[in-house]
Amino acid sequence: MNNCTTAACTVSLLALLTACSSGNTTGDGKDIPSPEESPTTDGRSPRPESKQLSLAGSYELESQFDLVSGIPGLAGAVVGEFIEMTDDRDDPATWLLDRSMEQMPGTLKAVIQVLRPGLDAILNEVILNEVILSESPEFVTTIRDLGNDFGQVAKKFGLVTQLDLAKTPRPAEFQGTHQVLGIFFDVDGAVQEYSVEEVGLGQIVARDVAVSPGELDAISVGEHALNISYGSMLRFALNRVLIPLIDPTSDTLAELLSALIDCRSLGRELSSTIGYDVTGTFTAACRVGILASSTFIDKQLDQVDGNASSMVLEGEARATDSNTDRTVDKLHSGLWEGELKLGPITSVLAKPVQTFHGERK
Repeated sequence: MNNCTTAACTVSLLALLTACSSGNTTGDGKDIPSPEESPTTDGRSPRPESKQLSLAGSYELESQFDLVSGIPGLAGAVVGEFIEMTDDRDDPATWLLDRSMEQMPGTLKAVIQVLRPGLDAILNEVILNEVILSESPEFVTTIRDLGNDFGQVAKKFGLVTQLDLAKTPRPAEFQGTHQVLGIFFDVDGAVQEYSVEEVGLGQIVARDVAVSPGELDAISVGEHALNISYGSMLRFALNRVLIPLIDPTSDTLAELLSALIDCRSLGRELSSTIGYDVTGTFTAACRVGILASSTFIDKQLDQVDGNASSMVLEGEARATDSNTDRTVDKLHSGLWEGELKLGPITSVLAKPVQTFHGERK
């Protein structure tokens, strides 16, 4: 039988409801931890859940590329021409005569054709080579260095770019815009950087680039193409970077070769050696040879320029929050992979030598 009076039961029920509604006690009066405060199995308070770093924003990237599979197509022919100037036992004499004979007008060519068998027999082209070296002793070393440096910038170069990342309706995915800001070359340890405006490349931008965060602060950058003119880049490197390092007064290969080789002095020395005056004839032949070699290289670069070229890239990197504000401020340990396409020719851009890093702007 229930001995509780109506008033007493009402008070007891209200007290019980009050205790239950508080959610903080059990029947024995102890506190009930909230779900956020529930202890772990070892009795310690849990760590707050990790929040994903904020990735949206603009980053300036510095990327370095290395065509380990070789210099593609016609660009390789330009390097070959520099090698041709200095690889024979009697170079640069043999190269100069060969190039001259290819480009001479009929009358002048006929005269040289008469002289050259005699030069081969009497001088064996070695003396002619010595004449060149005595008048331009730095020629061979300079041209070899120029060829090596051109091969270096054709094979290894860098891009300065901007990567803009915006959130998308899809969770954990960003839409990127990747734009080229400049190019840099490392010539024997000296880095020189130029804007796309200085190089004359125009706007180079890839849109709708998929960028996704992964585990352990990793990010992946989806495949996209940067339509950069490889030929224009190489022409700029030759005429505006490499040649001025040798002779600041020269803007083209023809001007540089003319500064290195005094054709009239060579003609006088040759006349003295063979016993009759061919100064005017050889001076003209020498100048034609210089122009011919420069023209050959220009034509090769024109053909490289004439082919549509692009860099097709995809990559991965690590995101860093250096000031613990849960916002990415640096990208590091970045690796690109893909292809440099030059018309029908493709050069592989393989990991791990295509690298990049960046900072939030």
